[in-house]
Amino acid sequence: MQSIITKTSQVAKVEFKTDPNSSNVAFKNWNNTGKVLLIANVPSGIASTLALLAQYTPFPFFDKELYIEIEQNPVEAKDTSGSYYVTKYGGRIEIRNY
Repeated sequence: MQSIITKTSQVAKVEFKTDPNSSNVAFKNWNNTGKVLLIANVPSGIASTLALLAQYTPFPFFDKELYIEIEQNPVEAKDTSGSYYVTKYGGRIEIRNY
């Protein structure tokens, strides 16, 4: 199991799919590369929470640190909008209140 650490302010997109239990979450400027990291198959309840936290910065909703377990190292992918990284959700996300 791998992990990444990022911030709620880095949430670029939450994509709700046909399966109501599963969503995709994208984070901008992953690993300071300027690229997007897409994490697939995040439970929709968690994805909704991340989308909400990413929208608010006033007290008490300051930027939160996220610890996310992923299944594998992200791999580079390309589409018409350019290149980005992709991985799958590994079963755990911590929203840290530091």
